[in-house]
Amino acid sequence: TAPEKLAEHYLEKLHDGEVDIISTLVGTNEYILEEEKGWPIKRWRVANRLDKTDKVELMYWVARGGGYGDIEEEVYLDIGRSAGGWELTGFSAVY
Repeated sequence: TAPEKLAEHYLEKLHDGEVDIISTLVGTNEYILEEEKGWPIKRWRVANRLDKTDKVELMYWVARGGGYGDIEEEVYLDIGRSAGGWELTGFSAVY
């Protein structure tokens, strides 16, 4: 459950409007940061988990604010094993 706890930590930060927490993962793709600001995550639920040797790929269904309605969209988080435990290595979303 450690990868899911880490993923949910990032989802909570995004929910709180702290979109810069994923800026190192999206690089110069300002589109993702702007979309996260405009359509903040309100709630989430895990939909899929794929375990690999040193990596866990998680997909969450998220409901967003900003007039998005009650539609759920996909958010993908890649969690990789590191010397210190687990770390977020990838983020992508459908808007």
